[in-house]
Amino acid sequence: MKNLSFKSAFIAVSISVALGYAGLASAYYSAGVPPDQPLVLDPGGNNANATDLAVVTCGSGTDHFSAAVQDLSPPVSGLLVSLHILSENASAGVNYMATATDGVSGNGGWSDIASVYAGPGTYYLSVVKTNVGSRNFAVGWDCRDVNNNSMGTTINVLQMQ
Repeated sequence: MKNLSFKSAFIAVSISVALGYAGLASAYYSAGVPPDQPLVLDPGGNNANATDLAVVTCGSGTDHFSAAVQDLSPPVSGLLVSLHILSENASAGVNYMATATDGVSGNGGWSDIASVYAGPGTYYLSVVKTNVGSRNFAVGWDCRDVNNNSMGTTINVLQMQ
């Protein structure tokens, strides 16, 4: 299990997402790599069900966890990258799971921002794709308080396929 500290392992990036998602205007690239060295989902390109998985811990004062995904590969028709957020906190909120998809393969844009409002605790973040083929990607994420201020985030990578 790889433990990545929020402040030291991630490089700040700006996510500009239309439709009023300015609350996650500053997020962080996954695994501490710059966008010219993205993460790779299914490097061999032959596993249509490849899934990367991480567990996120949001501390005290957290209202919600938000994330967005960016497909950095060349366009391939029918091959999209999505992320899923699942909360373990069954006692809070109504929304326990959310999904976002970078809906245009390889255009360099970000998906909409997915948010789960389950307070402090454990969240699972997975990245998947819709078909065979290797995909380069980046993920921006953050724990947020009720005023949409950034909170400390700890992430442990459980699986990279």
